[in-house]
Amino acid sequence: MLNTKSVFISGGGATGELFRSIDWSQSPLGPKEAWATSLKNTLNTVFHSQHPMYLWWGPELIQFYNDAYLPSLGSGKHPKEMGRRGRDCSPEMWPIIGPQIEGVLQRGEATYHQNQLIPIFRNGSIEDVYWTYGYSPVFDDELLIAGVLVVCTETTHSVNYQKEIQNLSQDLRAALVKNDMFLGMASHELKTPLTTLKLQTEMSQRVLSKQGIAAFSDAKLAKFLKNIMYQTDRLDSLINDMLDVSRINAGKLYMQYAKTNLSQMVTDVMERFSLQLETSENQVVPDFDDNISANVDAFRIEQVLTNFITNAIKYAPGTALHITVKNEGRSVRVSLRDEGAGIPELDQNRIFNRFERAAVDGDTNGLGLGLYISKQIIHAHGGEIYVQSEVGRGAEFGFMLPLVSV
Repeated sequence: MLNTKSVFISGGGATGELFRSIDWSQSPLGPKEAWATSLKNTLNTVFHSQHPMYLWWGPELIQFYNDAYLPSLGSGKHPKEMGRRGRDCSPEMWPIIGPQIEGVLQRGEATYHQNQLIPIFRNGSIEDVYWTYGYSPVFDDELLIAGVLVVCTETTHSVNYQKEIQNLSQDLRAALVKNDMFLGMASHELKTPLTTLKLQTEMSQRVLSKQGIAAFSDAKLAKFLKNIMYQTDRLDSLINDMLDVSRINAGKLYMQYAKTNLSQMVTDVMERFSLQLETSENQVVPDFDDNISANVDAFRIEQVLTNFITNAIKYAPGTALHITVKNEGRSVRVSLRDEGAGIPELDQNRIFNRFERAAVDGDTNGLGLGLYISKQIIHAHGGEIYVQSEVGRGAEFGFMLPLVSV
């Protein structure tokens, strides 16, 4: 058998060597030759263990720890904490561990704590650290409780990993719910124009079978073709939106930049909507700076403008539409302001997100993709998109683009 006394004064790695270098006669514990046998035996176990351990002993709770505990101490605590009062060593931890230690000392009951968050000062700052540890009472030679032995494991990495897994699981569930919602919206939105086209075709077939082509006057045929064109345009827009979202998710929403006169572009786009604007009784109020050019993908910027205009026609019919193209230093601002019902502030914060739709007068039609795609297009140009609105006082949608080359 090994001689306990010789083992007590040898081995133990770096912490054992540190222990032997301290003049314990100057400490509250006095010379180690006079220490209780139980203290010596416990320290022998601590210093020769491969598991992180530390011991608090005596009324001052003098601290000892082993080599296995050094990685958890980090820099700044070792070697000065060997032989110091526990409260002085870890004041940041004491509000949590102090009452736990007192409970062990007073009742003599071992305790176990799993994945406990205990901040610790190490490596120059306070860190949030998780621990799994057990407290055990240690008795002196008179069988009175004289100290507390701690066997501990730092579990910060495993706890954070479990949190990441949990967050991923929650994100996945949320994504699946949103995906189901999108599929439901998409099927509804796609089915609506398809159903209209089907009904119009069936009705026309019945009329043709009974009355022949003579039943269709020029005006009736023109109306029929106009309705078909409207529904096919709607289908085309829905499909293009879904394709654009797929391209954005894959990072393949490519841009083809060219120097473009934005003033003329906005004029041309508004002209293409002249019939719809006339039907919806919207009066256009332009305010353009002449010949403002920027390096843009003209097709994509027109897509953003089209989204602004169709929303204004849909949600603010019969009101004035104030369209602006302004030079603002090194940027150009393009905006469209209507005089409709406006958008609640809470909705303004989310309508540029994917699949989000602002309910205006109870109308929640659409896939909630137009403004999301518009945001991605403007950001790809190095610009910013915005909405400003007050309920009952209309809404302004706009974007800022740099006038310098992208």
